[in-house]
Amino acid sequence: RDFPVAGAAQPLPAGGTTDGFAAKLNPAGSSLVYSTYLGGASVDHCTAIALDLAGALWVAGYTASANLPMKAPAQGSNAGLYDAFLVQLASNGGSIEQSTYLGGSASDSANAIGIASGGIYVAGQTGSANFPLREPVQASLSGMLDGFITRFGRDGGGARFVPITP
Repeated sequence: RDFPVAGAAQPLPAGGTTDGFAAKLNPAGSSLVYSTYLGGASVDHCTAIALDLAGALWVAGYTASANLPMKAPAQGSNAGLYDAFLVQLASNGGSIEQSTYLGGSASDSANAIGIASGGIYVAGQTGSANFPLREPVQASLSGMLDGFITRFGRDGGGARFVPITP
């Protein structure tokens, strides 16, 4: 509870075992511009970040929390043991602009984010046979863990789930 927060979208931990966080330092690295917790009532890990041209911070990771803060989600609830997640923080870090779970009934994790003019790309791994797919290159789980790439299309600066055409 003594993690330094400043201008936080989530100023307190949510009571879980671990919460993720996102922080921005000033250019000299001498003080926080903002710092916030990101998490729910269970285990939450932030594993990837990206900054878009508008200054919004995108954070991805994985969570076992059923109450991760959601705003305009493509998937509104945790569907398995761990689900991947994607969160967009405002450029000042003070609010969550949008967030979503991404996963099926087993464990899923986001490990990387890429930002392009056409969308936000999230890559990770899944153990879920029912991982949400749209126009998949590979339509079924073929091992214990398979990789995934999901594209969230940009509209109005935000993201929405859209298929990747093979």
